[in-house]
Order: sequence, then C-alpha cells, then structure tokens
Amino acid sequence: MAWKFIDELKGGIKPIDQPKDFVGQLRPYQLTGLSWLTFMRQYGLGACLADDMGLGKCLSGDSLIYVNGSLVEAEKIWSQYSREPEFDGEGFWATPNEPLETNSIDEETGKICIETLKKFHKIFIGDMTILKEKRK
Repeated sequence: MAWKFIDELKGGIKPIDQPKDFVGQLRPYQLTGLSWLTFMRQYGLGACLADDMGLGKCLSGDSLIYVNGSLVEAEKIWSQYSREPEFDGEGFWATPNEPLETNSIDEETGKICIETLKKFHKIFIGDMTILKEKRK
C-alpha cells in the first residue's frame, strides 16, 4: 500500500468534482484541498488544511477545530474566546481573550508545530457561519 501511495503522490493527486449535495460553490483552491483530503482518506490517513492567509476553513458553526488540545466547535471558539469584534464590511474580526493554540506547519522545516492564533474572522452567509483565522 505504501508504494501505491507514493506512486500516486508522485503522479499528482486526482482532482475531484464538487459534491453534488454541497450547498455553496467551492473555489478552485478549495477543490484542490478537498482533493487532497479525499486522497489522504482513501489511505486511512488524517489530514487538515491550514494557511496563514485568513482563508475560510469552517463551513458551519458546528465545525470542529483542534485548539488548546481539544476539538472545539467553531461557534464556541467565537463566543467563548473572542474580544469585542470589529466589522470590516464583510464580517467581524476579533482577537482572542486568551491564548489559542492550534497545529500548524513550520514554514522553514515543514514539520508540524503549535501556533498561537492572533486574530480570527467570522462571516455570515445566509444561515451559514464561516470562521477564518489569522496566525500572523
């Protein structure tokens, strides 16, 4: 199985189509991320998507995020850990009221590390909440 995994990885991850029952429109980079997660899942491997660009990763308030050593719902992070939010014309930015640590990738070494969130962003789209984060 390991050799098949490596061969497929070398050949490029097969892109997948947006799921038909998904409500919304995924952007091309989100479809690429979904393709990566699907690829990893077929081998029984876990994976997460993260970046430092403030791009949304939660599609609903009940999405689970690994923070401070536990899985916590995105909405609970917002309601429990955000200081007074500021509206930016699109959504709300807030700084945490206590340190929030999550897994990240060290840009120099490529290894998993712990990163402290500096700000996070909340957008409402219809009845959907999207929570974004900014580490730097």
